[in-house]
Amino acid sequence: MELFWKNAENCWNRSKFVAWSLVVFAIGLAFWTAFWPKSPGVSIGLLATVAGVMSVRPKMAAIEKFTWVILLIVFVILEVLAINRSDQENKNIRESQNKRFEEIAKDLQTSLELNQKHFDATIERINIVSGKTEEANKTAKNAFNNITGGDSWGWMNFNAPPIGSKVIDLAIVSEGKYPLRDVRLLIFDRSNFGAKMSQCTIGDVPAHYNALATRCTLVLNPSIAVNKFTIDIQAANGSVEENVTINLKNGTREIEVGRGTPDGKGEVLKRLTN
Repeated sequence: MELFWKNAENCWNRSKFVAWSLVVFAIGLAFWTAFWPKSPGVSIGLLATVAGVMSVRPKMAAIEKFTWVILLIVFVILEVLAINRSDQENKNIRESQNKRFEEIAKDLQTSLELNQKHFDATIERINIVSGKTEEANKTAKNAFNNITGGDSWGWMNFNAPPIGSKVIDLAIVSEGKYPLRDVRLLIFDRSNFGAKMSQCTIGDVPAHYNALATRCTLVLNPSIAVNKFTIDIQAANGSVEENVTINLKNGTREIEVGRGTPDGKGEVLKRLTN
Protein backbone atom coordinates (compact mmCIF):
# COMPACT_ATOMS: atom_id res chain seq x y z
CA MET A 1 0.00 0.00 0.00
CA GLU A 2 2.88 2.31 0.80
CA LEU A 3 4.34 1.58 -2.63
CA PHE A 4 1.04 2.54 -4.25
CA TRP A 5 0.97 5.95 -2.60
CA LYS A 6 4.62 6.48 -3.41
CA ASN A 7 4.02 5.69 -7.09
CA ALA A 8 0.93 7.91 -7.09
CA GLU A 9 2.87 10.81 -5.56
CA ASN A 10 5.69 10.29 -8.08
CA CYS A 11 3.18 10.29 -10.96
CA TRP A 12 1.49 13.46 -9.65
CA ASN A 13 4.75 15.36 -9.24
CA ARG A 14 6.79 14.11 -12.21
CA SER A 15 4.34 12.94 -14.90
CA LYS A 16 4.26 15.39 -17.81
CA PHE A 17 0.95 13.95 -18.93
CA VAL A 18 -0.66 14.79 -15.61
CA ALA A 19 1.02 18.17 -15.53
CA TRP A 20 -0.08 19.31 -18.98
CA SER A 21 -3.46 17.64 -18.64
CA LEU A 22 -4.08 19.87 -15.67
CA VAL A 23 -2.79 22.89 -17.62
CA VAL A 24 -5.02 22.11 -20.61
CA PHE A 25 -7.98 21.59 -18.29
CA ALA A 26 -7.29 24.92 -16.55
CA ILE A 27 -6.98 26.68 -19.96
CA GLY A 28 -10.32 25.14 -20.94
CA LEU A 29 -11.89 26.48 -17.74
CA ALA A 30 -10.43 29.91 -18.52
CA PHE A 31 -11.97 29.92 -22.02
CA TRP A 32 -15.27 28.60 -20.66
CA THR A 33 -15.37 31.37 -18.07
CA ALA A 34 -14.31 34.04 -20.59
CA PHE A 35 -16.93 33.16 -23.23
CA TRP A 36 -19.68 32.22 -20.79
CA PRO A 37 -19.22 34.69 -17.93
CA LYS A 38 -19.87 33.37 -14.47
CA SER A 39 -20.92 34.96 -11.23
CA PRO A 40 -18.28 36.31 -8.84
CA GLY A 41 -18.84 33.30 -6.60
CA VAL A 42 -18.06 30.77 -9.37
CA SER A 43 -15.09 32.83 -10.61
CA ILE A 44 -13.55 33.00 -7.15
CA GLY A 45 -14.03 29.24 -6.84
CA LEU A 46 -12.15 28.64 -10.12
CA LEU A 47 -9.41 31.04 -8.99
CA ALA A 48 -9.11 29.11 -5.74
CA THR A 49 -8.90 25.83 -7.68
CA VAL A 50 -5.98 27.10 -9.80
CA ALA A 51 -4.21 28.36 -6.69
CA GLY A 52 -4.86 25.03 -4.98
CA VAL A 53 -3.37 23.04 -7.85
CA MET A 54 -0.26 25.20 -7.77
CA SER A 55 0.08 24.69 -4.03
CA VAL A 56 -0.06 20.87 -4.26
CA ARG A 57 2.45 20.64 -7.12
CA PRO A 58 5.61 22.13 -5.62
CA LYS A 59 7.98 20.37 -8.05
CA MET A 60 6.69 21.90 -11.27
CA ALA A 61 9.02 22.68 -14.15
CA ALA A 62 9.71 26.32 -14.92
CA ILE A 63 7.53 26.46 -18.06
CA GLU A 64 4.69 24.71 -16.22
CA LYS A 65 4.97 27.08 -13.28
CA PHE A 66 5.01 30.06 -15.65
CA THR A 67 1.87 28.72 -17.35
CA TRP A 68 0.10 28.33 -14.00
CA VAL A 69 1.05 31.88 -13.00
CA ILE A 70 -0.38 33.16 -16.31
CA LEU A 71 -3.57 31.14 -15.65
CA LEU A 72 -3.75 32.53 -12.11
CA ILE A 73 -3.52 36.08 -13.50
CA VAL A 74 -6.18 35.26 -16.09
CA PHE A 75 -8.54 33.94 -13.42
CA VAL A 76 -7.88 37.03 -11.27
CA ILE A 77 -8.81 39.22 -14.26
CA LEU A 78 -11.91 37.07 -14.88
CA GLU A 79 -12.85 37.45 -11.21
CA VAL A 80 -12.46 41.25 -11.38
CA LEU A 81 -14.53 41.34 -14.57
CA ALA A 82 -17.18 39.15 -12.91
CA ILE A 83 -17.32 41.53 -9.94
CA ASN A 84 -17.57 44.58 -12.23
CA ARG A 85 -20.24 42.86 -14.30
CA SER A 86 -22.18 41.94 -11.16
CA ASP A 87 -21.86 45.51 -9.86
CA GLN A 88 -23.10 46.88 -13.19
CA GLU A 89 -26.03 44.45 -13.22
CA ASN A 90 -26.94 45.46 -9.64
CA LYS A 91 -26.61 49.12 -10.62
CA ASN A 92 -28.89 48.56 -13.61
CA ILE A 93 -31.39 46.77 -11.39
CA ARG A 94 -31.29 49.61 -8.85
CA GLU A 95 -31.68 52.21 -11.59
CA SER A 96 -34.58 50.24 -13.04
CA GLN A 97 -36.18 49.95 -9.61
CA ASN A 98 -35.58 53.64 -8.89
CA LYS A 99 -37.11 54.55 -12.23
CA ARG A 100 -40.08 52.36 -11.47
CA PHE A 101 -40.38 53.88 -8.01
CA GLU A 102 -40.21 57.36 -9.53
CA GLU A 103 -42.98 56.43 -11.95
CA ILE A 104 -45.05 55.06 -9.07
CA ALA A 105 -44.36 58.20 -7.02
CA LYS A 106 -45.29 60.37 -10.00
CA ASP A 107 -48.50 58.40 -10.48
CA LEU A 108 -49.26 58.76 -6.76
CA GLN A 109 -48.55 62.50 -6.92
CA THR A 110 -50.80 62.85 -9.95
CA SER A 111 -53.48 60.82 -8.17
CA LEU A 112 -53.13 62.95 -5.02
CA GLU A 113 -53.36 66.17 -7.03
CA LEU A 114 -56.41 64.85 -8.86
CA ASN A 115 -57.99 63.76 -5.56
CA GLN A 116 -57.19 67.19 -4.08
CA LYS A 117 -58.88 68.88 -7.05
CA HIS A 118 -61.92 66.63 -6.64
CA PHE A 119 -61.91 67.34 -2.90
CA ASP A 120 -61.64 71.09 -3.45
CA ALA A 121 -64.43 70.95 -6.02
CA THR A 122 -66.56 68.93 -3.61
CA ILE A 123 -65.88 71.37 -0.76
CA GLU A 124 -66.71 74.27 -3.07
CA ARG A 125 -70.00 72.63 -4.02
CA ILE A 126 -70.70 71.89 -0.37
CA ASN A 127 -69.98 75.53 0.50
CA ILE A 128 -72.29 76.67 -2.28
CA VAL A 129 -75.01 74.29 -1.11
CA SER A 130 -74.35 75.29 2.50
CA GLY A 131 -74.59 78.96 1.57
CA LYS A 132 -77.81 78.39 -0.31
CA THR A 133 -79.10 76.25 2.54
CA GLU A 134 -78.21 78.97 5.06
CA GLU A 135 -79.85 81.57 2.84
CA ALA A 136 -82.91 79.35 2.50
CA ASN A 137 -82.95 78.87 6.28
CA LYS A 138 -82.78 82.61 6.81
CA THR A 139 -85.56 83.11 4.29
CA ALA A 140 -87.63 80.37 5.91
CA LYS A 141 -86.93 81.75 9.39
CA ASN A 142 -87.84 85.26 8.25
CA ALA A 143 -91.03 83.92 6.66
CA PHE A 144 -91.82 81.96 9.82
CA ASN A 145 -91.21 85.04 11.98
CA ASN A 146 -93.45 87.08 9.71
CA ILE A 147 -96.16 84.48 10.22
CA THR A 148 -95.73 84.09 13.99
CA GLY A 149 -94.35 87.51 14.95
CA GLY A 150 -90.84 86.34 15.80
CA ASP A 151 -89.42 88.18 18.82
CA SER A 152 -91.65 91.24 18.42
CA TRP A 153 -93.85 92.24 21.31
CA GLY A 154 -96.55 94.79 21.99
CA TRP A 155 -97.67 97.06 24.80
CA MET A 156 -100.65 99.30 25.39
CA ASN A 157 -100.37 103.09 25.26
CA PHE A 158 -102.91 105.87 25.91
CA ASN A 159 -103.24 109.55 26.65
CA ALA A 160 -104.44 110.81 30.02
CA PRO A 161 -108.21 111.35 29.77
CA PRO A 162 -109.89 114.49 31.17
CA ILE A 163 -110.81 114.49 34.85
CA GLY A 164 -114.21 112.92 35.20
CA SER A 165 -113.91 110.73 32.10
CA LYS A 166 -114.91 107.12 32.70
CA VAL A 167 -113.36 105.63 29.55
CA ILE A 168 -109.71 105.45 28.46
CA ASP A 169 -109.08 104.52 24.84
CA LEU A 170 -106.15 102.12 24.37
CA ALA A 171 -103.52 102.23 21.64
CA ILE A 172 -101.39 99.25 20.62
CA VAL A 173 -97.62 99.75 20.18
CA SER A 174 -95.66 97.10 18.26
CA GLU A 175 -91.97 96.75 19.08
CA GLY A 176 -89.73 94.72 16.75
CA LYS A 177 -89.19 94.11 13.04
CA TYR A 178 -92.00 91.59 12.60
CA PRO A 179 -95.76 92.13 12.68
CA LEU A 180 -97.80 90.72 15.55
CA ARG A 181 -100.38 88.13 14.57
CA ASP A 182 -103.80 87.36 16.03
CA VAL A 183 -103.52 89.93 18.81
CA ARG A 184 -106.21 90.02 21.46
CA LEU A 185 -106.46 91.66 24.86
CA LEU A 186 -107.68 90.20 28.13
CA ILE A 187 -108.45 93.10 30.47
CA PHE A 188 -108.81 92.35 34.18
CA ASP A 189 -110.33 95.05 36.42
CA ARG A 190 -108.67 94.55 39.81
CA SER A 191 -110.05 97.68 41.41
CA ASN A 192 -112.38 95.66 43.70
CA PHE A 193 -112.27 92.20 45.17
CA GLY A 194 -112.95 89.66 42.48
CA ALA A 195 -111.39 90.75 39.20
CA LYS A 196 -113.71 91.36 36.29
CA MET A 197 -112.50 90.37 32.85
CA SER A 198 -113.30 91.71 29.42
CA GLN A 199 -111.63 91.02 26.12
CA CYS A 200 -111.27 92.47 22.68
CA THR A 201 -109.73 91.24 19.46
CA ILE A 202 -107.29 93.43 17.54
CA GLY A 203 -106.05 90.99 14.89
CA ASP A 204 -102.77 91.52 13.06
CA VAL A 205 -100.61 94.50 14.03
CA PRO A 206 -97.94 95.75 11.59
CA ALA A 207 -94.34 96.21 12.76
CA HIS A 208 -93.53 99.54 14.44
CA TYR A 209 -97.23 100.28 14.77
CA ASN A 210 -98.68 102.84 17.17
CA ALA A 211 -102.40 103.50 16.76
CA LEU A 212 -105.68 103.24 18.57
CA ALA A 213 -106.96 99.77 19.17
CA THR A 214 -110.59 99.91 18.04
CA ARG A 215 -113.15 98.92 20.66
CA CYS A 216 -110.46 98.40 23.32
CA THR A 217 -111.01 100.63 26.38
CA LEU A 218 -110.54 100.77 30.11
CA VAL A 219 -113.78 101.60 31.99
CA LEU A 220 -113.04 103.54 35.19
CA ASN A 221 -115.01 103.44 38.40
CA PRO A 222 -115.22 107.10 39.56
CA SER A 223 -116.42 106.09 42.99
CA ILE A 224 -113.03 104.75 44.06
CA ALA A 225 -109.70 106.55 44.30
CA VAL A 226 -107.53 103.86 42.73
CA ASN A 227 -108.40 101.90 39.60
CA LYS A 228 -106.15 98.92 38.82
CA PHE A 229 -106.12 96.92 35.61
CA THR A 230 -104.04 94.05 34.27
CA ILE A 231 -103.90 93.77 30.48
CA ASP A 232 -102.77 90.45 29.04
CA ILE A 233 -101.61 91.12 25.47
CA GLN A 234 -101.75 87.80 23.63
CA ALA A 235 -100.34 87.10 20.15
CA ALA A 236 -99.25 84.10 18.09
CA ASN A 237 -95.69 84.32 19.43
CA GLY A 238 -96.58 84.64 23.12
CA SER A 239 -98.08 87.05 25.61
CA VAL A 240 -97.08 90.14 27.61
CA GLU A 241 -98.75 91.23 30.83
CA GLU A 242 -99.15 94.95 31.54
CA ASN A 243 -100.34 96.62 34.74
CA VAL A 244 -102.18 99.95 34.74
CA THR A 245 -102.75 101.94 37.93
CA ILE A 246 -104.93 105.08 37.86
CA ASN A 247 -104.82 107.05 41.13
CA LEU A 248 -107.12 110.04 41.71
CA LYS A 249 -105.68 112.14 44.50
CA ASN A 250 -106.44 115.75 45.45
CA GLY A 251 -108.03 116.46 42.07
CA THR A 252 -104.99 115.09 40.22
CA ARG A 253 -104.98 111.85 38.25
CA GLU A 254 -101.75 109.83 38.16
CA ILE A 255 -101.50 107.03 35.63
CA GLU A 256 -98.69 104.48 35.64
CA VAL A 257 -98.18 101.72 33.08
CA GLY A 258 -95.74 98.93 33.88
CA ARG A 259 -94.99 95.30 33.25
CA GLY A 260 -93.25 92.48 35.05
CA THR A 261 -89.60 91.58 34.37
CA PRO A 262 -87.69 88.32 35.01
CA ASP A 263 -85.89 89.85 38.04
CA GLY A 264 -89.28 90.55 39.68
CA LYS A 265 -88.65 94.31 40.04
CA GLY A 266 -90.94 95.34 37.22
CA GLU A 267 -90.51 98.01 34.57
CA VAL A 268 -92.41 101.30 34.18
CA LEU A 269 -93.34 101.86 30.57
CA LYS A 270 -95.17 105.15 30.96
CA ARG A 271 -96.21 107.60 33.70
CA LEU A 272 -98.79 110.38 33.18
CA THR A 273 -100.24 113.10 35.40
CA ASN A 274 -103.19 115.42 34.71
